[in-house]
Amino acid sequence: MDADRDGAPEGVAAIDFGTTTLTLVPGTAVCGRVFASERGDEGANRPLAGVRVTVDGAEASLFAETDAFGNFRLDPAPAGRFFVHVDGRNARAPVPPGAYYPTVGKAFVSVPGTETNLPDNHLPLVGEDVLAPLAPQGPTTVRFPPSILNAHPELAGTEGTVPQGSLFFDDGRPGGRVGIAPVAPDRLPGPLPEGLDFGIVFALQTDGATNFDLPAAVRFPNTLGTQPRGKASLWSFDHDAGRWTVVGTLTASPDGRCLVSDPGSGIRAPGRHAVQQPSQVGDGGEPSAAEPGRRDTSRESGEARSAFFPRRCLRISARLAFSAAVLGTGFQARSPGRGTRGSATSTPGVSKRA
Repeated sequence: MDADRDGAPEGVAAIDFGTTTLTLVPGTAVCGRVFASERGDEGANRPLAGVRVTVDGAEASLFAETDAFGNFRLDPAPAGRFFVHVDGRNARAPVPPGAYYPTVGKAFVSVPGTETNLPDNHLPLVGEDVLAPLAPQGPTTVRFPPSILNAHPELAGTEGTVPQGSLFFDDGRPGGRVGIAPVAPDRLPGPLPEGLDFGIVFALQTDGATNFDLPAAVRFPNTLGTQPRGKASLWSFDHDAGRWTVVGTLTASPDGRCLVSDPGSGIRAPGRHAVQQPSQVGDGGEPSAAEPGRRDTSRESGEARSAFFPRRCLRISARLAFSAAVLGTGFQARSPGRGTRGSATSTPGVSKRA
């Protein structure tokens, strides 16, 4: 096993991860709504019933399900910042054959001892024509299907390239299908840093696999107006951290028509991604919770600041040495930079990132 990816067996890998509390404080609850990302008639929200919301680390005991209006109430809920999965695979909604609503991992924040109204959650519909099987040999390049390009011709030329054998599930199984789909900029899973707006956002979706062993290269039409050979930033929503972050750089082609990810740069995990001009704007900060009794529809998640629980996330850094001879063949290492939130195990196929 090549832990540090220097081409030689063994090595040292640095793994950063955070832990969160599952402490229950009497009277602590959260409530929110889940809608389809695609709008209904006259731009109306489309509520999704039957969506299951589970707390990471307590899936069997802390969960809720949306009603016919898309409402859910998690009572009790952990105090402070915690992570959930919003699972739309069994949503009771009419969808075309083969289509489904995926699972999104994100952060919620409660105020201890009170009920907190959360911002709305949105799940994109994954069409049957979006996901394509990975090539058995060589890299796999995916593009928007004709159904999407007919509605959004400005997205022509967008593509993602997945290196052979780089997509896998948390338990080590290889991924099978991958695709891309556009996302409305006002339907994002987490708050943007101050001063940052995305024009084009897209989701790189899979059949449930959540890890890239090597970055997936991307190409976008140059809607930013970046000068030929100029630079742009690649942003991704980090579902593990619950925030937007810069994950790489892109360079405008010599003719200025497209933006191409630089060698060694690209998408590190399935989810939502965007491009923007380089700036001094930092990564998405710790979100702030909606006030009790008030719905803050401008943000997707937040962190409560209180004297009782000033901070509920303990950051831990660990440096581990791995030996192929000791670990055998059953161990699957995560890519550097992709942490885990205090748990070394996961449920196969649960986290379909969107």
